[in-house]
Formats: sequence, structure tokens, C-alpha cells
Amino acid sequence: MLWLLKGHAAQRVITAWHVGWEPALKASERDWLAPFQAELLADEYRVVRYVVARGLRSLPGFGNFRYDFLTDDTALRKAAREAQKTWALNLERPSRRGPEVLIGGDGMVLEERLRALVAAKDQRPVTIKE
Repeated sequence: MLWLLKGHAAQRVITAWHVGWEPALKASERDWLAPFQAELLADEYRVVRYVVARGLRSLPGFGNFRYDFLTDDTALRKAAREAQKTWALNLERPSRRGPEVLIGGDGMVLEERLRALVAAKDQRPVTIKE
């Protein structure tokens, strides 16, 4: 969660890919990840947005999620809110809960902690050579 939400761009994209990786989803369950992946739909780096959107579509309720990772900031933020709303409406109680996954015992995202991590995001410019 730390690299996904507050790491630098290379850490965020690598973590986003791993969060959407099928063996990881089988090991950790898939019903608790969407609000955190949704946060990255408005990331500053296009490759982070692209990778996280691919992973998000493998989660329950997101198979047909429409998203353009190249659109403007307003539309990106709207898509992130829409994904978070979709998760909240389609989920009864996530299988993973606890402070380490930022989900309280009531099944709700620990919003204050999430916002603190995002506010601490490493914004240094990163060049990723492929």
C-alpha cells in the first residue's frame, strides 16, 4: 500500500502491475483493492493510470469499466470518484480489513489515512527506461 499510494512513479507503476497480477489476486483476494487502485486513475503519470486501469478491470464489478487514461485532469478525477463509488455500491464486506490495508473493521476505507498517504506521495520526476 505504501508504494502504491505514496511511492515515486516507478514504484507506483510496478506496484499497480503486481496488484493486478492474477497470482497476487488469488493470494490476497480481490474485493478490497478497488478504492486504492481508483486513487491512481488520476495519477500524474500516464503509464501508472494505464496499468492500474487494466488491473481494476479484473476486479468484481469493473469488467466493463470505461476509462481513458489520456483524458484531461477533470475527467480523470471523475473516473476515480466513479470507481470508488462502484466499489462502495457493489461490495457488502471486503474479505481483508485492518489498518495495514486501510480498511476498517466496518469494511469502510480509512479515508483519513488514505489521504495522508496520498498527500505524502513522492512527486520527484522519474524517467523509466523500457
